[in-house]
Amino acid sequence: QALSTTTGSGIASQFSQLTSEDFVKIMMTELTSQDPLKPNDSNALLQQFSSLRNIESSLALQNKLTDVVSQNQLSTAGALLGKYVQGYTDNFDAAEGVVRSISQTSDGPVLNLASGARIPFKNVANIFEPPSTANNTNTSGTTGTTGTTGTTGTNNPRPSGQTNTGGTIPLP
Repeated sequence: QALSTTTGSGIASQFSQLTSEDFVKIMMTELTSQDPLKPNDSNALLQQFSSLRNIESSLALQNKLTDVVSQNQLSTAGALLGKYVQGYTDNFDAAEGVVRSISQTSDGPVLNLASGARIPFKNVANIFEPPSTANNTNTSGTTGTTGTTGTTGTNNPRPSGQTNTGGTIPLP
């Protein structure tokens, strides 16, 4: 009767806690308690056992798939190490920078940026190659006025579409 008053997820949780040994105990109790003049239908009991096994298998498969998805997300996030990303923090503040490490949380991978910002993997909006400081040299010795960096952003250390402030973005 406790099963009939629980929610669908509660039933699945209770079934997942039952083992084959528990079911055999229930079956033996039912068989020893039945009226010998009106025996229970053994086919119904076997169908219940089969249903229990199907539910148990489905729950095990669901848990395995959840683990596979989690590992796949972590692996994919790991490919972003050293990349320049733009996205939103948990507080939906815009953040951008080079990915320095990945943390696995209960909500999935989180990208830890060189700037100290943390972007959940699911909140990544753009991915770019990291800015290069090697090509951002200046022949005049004055930052951002002449030379290859210029003021138009022709050799911009940031992703395209962003203006060059005349300086470089240092990479540790």
